[in-house]
Amino acid sequence: MVEIALLVLRPSWIAGPGAPPPESTAVAAASLRLTLLHQRGLVLEYIRRTGRPPATLAEAGSRAQGIGYQRSGDAFALSGHAGDSMIVLRSTDSVATFLGESLARLKNRGRP
Repeated sequence: MVEIALLVLRPSWIAGPGAPPPESTAVAAASLRLTLLHQRGLVLEYIRRTGRPPATLAEAGSRAQGIGYQRSGDAFALSGHAGDSMIVLRSTDSVATFLGESLARLKNRGRP
């Protein structure tokens, strides 16, 4: 009887912790902004090494999934989706402006 109750109730000390709650849209957007900045760094490092932009993100050494990369001459743009929003980072964008409140959102995630 006790065994059946444990199987039905599944206390955390038996089943382990449950899945974490889903991230808010603001936290997902902040995470994406950091990912896009990292990808831009890979592209800029590739340009520094080779003198030309990569044809693809993979050529720059990226393994990121779901990130768009578009070239226009020497300029480029990276993009991705967070919820219903598409976030775009251009090669000429300011890091501080692009990040905005993202670091604070990530630091405070999970807090009320």
